[in-house]
Amino acid sequence: MVKGKIFEKYVEIRIADDGPGIPEDKRDIVFKPFERLAAGRGSGLGLAIVKMIMNLHNGEVKIENNVPKGTMFVLRFPIN
Repeated sequence: MVKGKIFEKYVEIRIADDGPGIPEDKRDIVFKPFERLAAGRGSGLGLAIVKMIMNLHNGEVKIENNVPKGTMFVLRFPIN
């Protein structure tokens, strides 16, 4: 699921999955290059690249729970 919304100072895009989720104590780790939560899956670069792109655009990315299960990735781009 992908949703977007325009606020006064930023545009927000929310991307949700229905996977196992990311524990709160691991949410900072997944944005570091080559860090992975599951062995043998992926290179560990995807979210690090997303974070770098968001920083270059003065935006932010964060992770929330996607109730009842999964992860919600929230991207916020400034309007200016």
